[in-house]
Amino acid sequence: MAMEKYLRPQKHRSWFNVAPLNQLPSSGVERLDFLDSFVTVEKRVCDPQYTVRYEGVESMLVTEQFGFLCVWFGENLQQAEWPFPTLFDESFGKDFVIVGPRIFESTNLLDLIENNGDQLHFKTVHDWLESRIWDHHYDEKVFRLRMSGKVRYGRSADSELKRKLTQLLPPSEYAQDLAFHGPGFGAGQIETSTGVRAQLVLAFLPVGDHDLRLHVAVSVDERSLPNWMYQIFHRTP
Repeated sequence: MAMEKYLRPQKHRSWFNVAPLNQLPSSGVERLDFLDSFVTVEKRVCDPQYTVRYEGVESMLVTEQFGFLCVWFGENLQQAEWPFPTLFDESFGKDFVIVGPRIFESTNLLDLIENNGDQLHFKTVHDWLESRIWDHHYDEKVFRLRMSGKVRYGRSADSELKRKLTQLLPPSEYAQDLAFHGPGFGAGQIETSTGVRAQLVLAFLPVGDHDLRLHVAVSVDERSLPNWMYQIFHRTP
């Protein structure tokens, strides 16, 4: 049974992404699904680059962050109750590459938070060798988990070829700091003993009555990569 409009608590009083900037129209007006309704997006010749109107009528507060067009959604669409969150203390100086979207059916953000806090599933589902949550913090706007473990890359990959190739790689110590900033954004910082340092932006958007859309933006600190891995990143296709 569909829920009454606006009843889902994760839809309200937060920053949400509308779409990646590289997927927005270069001219004219486009209608895009947003929560259980829609917004219209129009390209401008001045800053901000886009005008976003809720249901094509009410202008919304807009900001561009990590390659996404973002808006405030609350009682007052033009006045945010809190600024766009600071997702990272420092930047690698690299653009974020956006992948997705992925649609999680009959899912809301609380399901994903519970999933990320379930240590057992990292071993049984993702085939980690070890996993441990060693710190957590929460307040009215942020929920943060710090975890570590030992992984062998690709052990739970869908591709059988990837699973076989990863048997050639040594296990790696893995540390992750994952924070959810309201229901619209998450930020992950990852470090491994093989030299990989990465930042992830998780851009969530509840869609329809029951589903959740996720885009992931990734930035890798190339300075920390071993030479062989750096060459793979820069190999000409």
